[in-house]
Amino acid sequence: MRSSGSETSNGASTFSQLQAEFDAEAENHHTRLQTELAQARQRAAEASGRVAQIEKEVDERVVRAEAEADERITRAAAEAEGVFARLKREAADAQQRAKWAEAEAERIRREADEHVRRVEADTEGYFEQVRAIAEEQVCRLETELAETKRRAQRAEQRLVQIRQEIEGRLLPAFTPVRNWAPGRP
Repeated sequence: MRSSGSETSNGASTFSQLQAEFDAEAENHHTRLQTELAQARQRAAEASGRVAQIEKEVDERVVRAEAEADERITRAAAEAEGVFARLKREAADAQQRAKWAEAEAERIRREADEHVRRVEADTEGYFEQVRAIAEEQVCRLETELAETKRRAQRAEQRLVQIRQEIEGRLLPAFTPVRNWAPGRP
């Protein structure tokens, strides 16, 4: 039985040794975890400080951005008012110019209408004169044509008379010569 007692004491010592190793390892692990926890807390504190710093910087930037935005809005509003006032003046000037242009166009239209009426009247008078001259020339030419036709008829009648005289007087004298041919008795 002694051997079982020595096995038991050997087993207990191994167990104690294992327990001691386990305890030491657990202590090391616990120490490492505490160190890591402390480091994590320190990093968290540093991160929290950085977050606070960043939040502060962000807040400052937001305040500056809001101030810049307000300033830009104020400037833009002032510029818009200036542009609007300028556009109103330009619109009023444009309306004034448009009214002047309409009045000028109306004056020019009236002058053009009057000029057209004068030209039409002058043209009508000119065409009346040209028509009268043309009618007079046509009448004169018709008279000359009728006279020329009468002269031509008289000339034709005279030619007919001359021909008849020639045929009546000269042809009977040439008839024996025409009937006579060389080699005929």
